[in-house]
Amino acid sequence: MKNKIKQKPILKINGLMDNDKIRWKKIKCVCSQDPNNVIHQYPIQDCIHCKCEEAEKSIPLECWSVKDEKNDTILIKEITIVRGSKYHDVIGWKF
Repeated sequence: MKNKIKQKPILKINGLMDNDKIRWKKIKCVCSQDPNNVIHQYPIQDCIHCKCEEAEKSIPLECWSVKDEKNDTILIKEITIVRGSKYHDVIGWKF
């Protein structure tokens, strides 16, 4: 009998956009590239590009489990991204 490798379920993400259509990706980073100049780096420096990039990196990429009100475990296999209208930035996601 062959050993079957159990595959993880793949998370389905609704609301993804092509990079060329996302407005914040067209905005240049205004942070200092000098690692010693922290006063001019995000999050101290207000940089739209870095703020939006941080939000996008917070999107989960793998399935996970949560408990419902009955204390049953539910596997989250699909999420929907909620985007802002001005920059098309990620303001949240829901399942």
